[in-house]
Amino acid sequence: MKILRGLVLAACLVLGGSHVDAASNKHQKAEQATFVLYGRSLHQGIDHRPLCTAFVSQKVSDGYILTTAGHCFDGGPDDATYLVARGQIVDKPELQSVEFLNHIDDGNMDVAELHLKTTKEYPVLEFDKVPAGIDDKVFYVGYPMMVSQVVYTGRVGSNELQTLGPDGECDICKGRILVQIGGGPGASGSPVISERTGKVIGILEGHLFENGVVVVPAPAIEIYYTKVGHGQIKKKKNVQSEEGTL
Repeated sequence: MKILRGLVLAACLVLGGSHVDAASNKHQKAEQATFVLYGRSLHQGIDHRPLCTAFVSQKVSDGYILTTAGHCFDGGPDDATYLVARGQIVDKPELQSVEFLNHIDDGNMDVAELHLKTTKEYPVLEFDKVPAGIDDKVFYVGYPMMVSQVVYTGRVGSNELQTLGPDGECDICKGRILVQIGGGPGASGSPVISERTGKVIGILEGHLFENGVVVVPAPAIEIYYTKVGHGQIKKKKNVQSEEGTL
């Protein structure tokens, strides 16, 4: 009996360790694929100002496509250019230039794409084609305080909001995912990822409720880009920093 108990205990420890390792691997992959997005304007004398979070969503021949929230590009000067950095930005990380490709922020869809030309290797975060389920465990990697990369964990509170918020103040909430997790300025565009599959269930759009953040669902994003095409170059619009106009 003691031997049997020992085997059962050993099995539990091995299984528990595998679960922790699997979760840790998903987090590490997301950390390596996530960047802080900066805006630069020579006209306004701004070297670089943090805007949002962006992540690697597609490999292309000369680098990667990065995805973020479309509202990160609303307002600002015509000469705005963009840079990204990965890791702890308080440690003066390497800045890499990115090319603006396209964005949309029309109340129904909120997404944008950038082109990172590089020979460096980064993991690609895949969009989940299956809608998130209520109470699913998720996490996101982002820069909510615009000073360092963080990982927040939480659960899906609603997989399709039907109202405009508790007081009718949220005009973009209908059809979004509500995730019970912390947020903050700079977190917009962060990939929200399933702890189970390691796939992106949506893009963090905003921290609008006391009990969570609003997320654009991955299936809706995929439907949108099926119609317009990934990586298509469209006319650049001006930029809005989450700290103010760039």
